[in-house]
Amino acid sequence: MKRSVDGISAKIKQPLVVSKRRDLSQKTKKSRSRNWIWLLILLPIFLAVSFWGMKTASAKLDLFKMFSQGKYLVLFQNNAEMRPSGGFIGSFAIVEFSNYQIKKIDFNSNIYKLDKAYTADHIVPPPVPLDETTGGRWAMRDANFAVSFPEAAEKVEWFYNQETGESVDGVFVLNASVLKDYLQMTGPVTLTDPNTTISADNIFTELTQQIEKEYYTNAENQQINEPKSILKNMMPEILKRAQGQNKIELGKFLLNQIETKQILFYVNNTNIEEAILAKNWGGKVQDFKGDYLQINVANIDGAKSSLNVAQKVDYQVENQQGLLFGDLTVTRTHGGTGIWPDGKNRSWIKVLVPQGSILKQATLDGLDLMNKMEKGEEAGRDYFATWVSVAPSTSTVLHLNYLLPLAQDNYQLLVQKQSGSLGDELKAIFEDRVLYNDVLRKDTVIK
Repeated sequence: MKRSVDGISAKIKQPLVVSKRRDLSQKTKKSRSRNWIWLLILLPIFLAVSFWGMKTASAKLDLFKMFSQGKYLVLFQNNAEMRPSGGFIGSFAIVEFSNYQIKKIDFNSNIYKLDKAYTADHIVPPPVPLDETTGGRWAMRDANFAVSFPEAAEKVEWFYNQETGESVDGVFVLNASVLKDYLQMTGPVTLTDPNTTISADNIFTELTQQIEKEYYTNAENQQINEPKSILKNMMPEILKRAQGQNKIELGKFLLNQIETKQILFYVNNTNIEEAILAKNWGGKVQDFKGDYLQINVANIDGAKSSLNVAQKVDYQVENQQGLLFGDLTVTRTHGGTGIWPDGKNRSWIKVLVPQGSILKQATLDGLDLMNKMEKGEEAGRDYFATWVSVAPSTSTVLHLNYLLPLAQDNYQLLVQKQSGSLGDELKAIFEDRVLYNDVLRKDTVIK
């Protein structure tokens, strides 16, 4: 089977190598009581969803029908380790709705166990940038590699079906910063076992420290291998706060997370999916007749450093003898300490541009990069892509210049924000006229 440059556009219907199929009864067991991080995040969000569904949503509104009935794969993505659809898939849950109520939640306690069992006797070639870190065997935890979320969701759903034999009605995404923002709203949680305080300021570092290091200092814990017990201990206080939260405030919180693309939805039902996309709740690479820009980052073997890297984007469109050229400068500054779990950020940067654009110049920190740039097409856009690394307390500058297939009249620019990003600093100029100079927190049409 022929792969595209990123291995995304190829539709893989069967694994290339299949040996003896494992007994599905041996698949990774799920537990409602083990992976408590999902309840911490899902409970306040779905309480708001249930409230909206019952109190304000007409049964005729397709947008809300996704909560009326269905079985959904809900992904928890860690945007401290950015991936094209928001972040690395660290955990997931299966949530079943009935009559706008949550009927059942099953939590998967370890996605690595599920993937390991599958890749032991199946080989699915990954996108090329993932070759090294996956050992050439693609699995569910790395499946969210398409820039356009509907395509990424379909691939994740395909892997889930292959690895478990089960099917779902769609895929929802929650990025880790949703929980961080929730704690910002409600305040920190203090625990006695272990003796620590989890707040919006330390949630990423403290939970990683407790789960990946402190837990395993106990010999008994090494045998139990349930390092997320700290999240179970957080549960009573989180539950108390969620139940007492003002529903209007909870609804505002939810809507903001959706509009800033920290929560995404994909549903197999065509009518519901169309309604989702019409509200721009689905993370799709949009059709647009004018200029287009999206800078998509995939942290691959770059530690949990993504939220420590600030990205500044300067984009200027110039008229040269009747032709429009896009001049793009992306400055990535690593403000982290480099102390674990932080580290050197290594990312596959993909710049999506209008179809028919021609790259004329590419440099990284002033060095010519033309021979190292990948050029391709994805989601109806052309792209230019390359590896960019930045160490703590340093900056790196990627510069691209390309011919745009656009007329000068009625210039408009659509800039799409990547899910998981907390917002890039963006300055857009058209023929010496500043059109935008602000933090990009949501998809924006600039005129």
